[in-house]
Amino acid sequence: MGLNGSNTQIFICYRCNSGLFMAKNLADYLRKKGYKVYYGDNNSTYAEICMMIELCNDFIVILNENALNFCGVKFYMLIN
Repeated sequence: MGLNGSNTQIFICYRCNSGLFMAKNLADYLRKKGYKVYYGDNNSTYAEICMMIELCNDFIVILNENALNFCGVKFYMLIN
């Protein structure tokens, strides 16, 4: 993680409790491939996150299997 301004190519968005491990591993993998990656953590401010979203070229969302449940209704039911 790190603020690297306009060099950021990929922003990884994740649910704090369940996605941090996956976000960190994915960021590490992508960095090894030469990409500039940002993912927020508990120390990130709202302003930092907004700035990095504006500057990124690609946006990855990490969701666990229950992330799209809404009040006990599966997400697919809402879009059908």
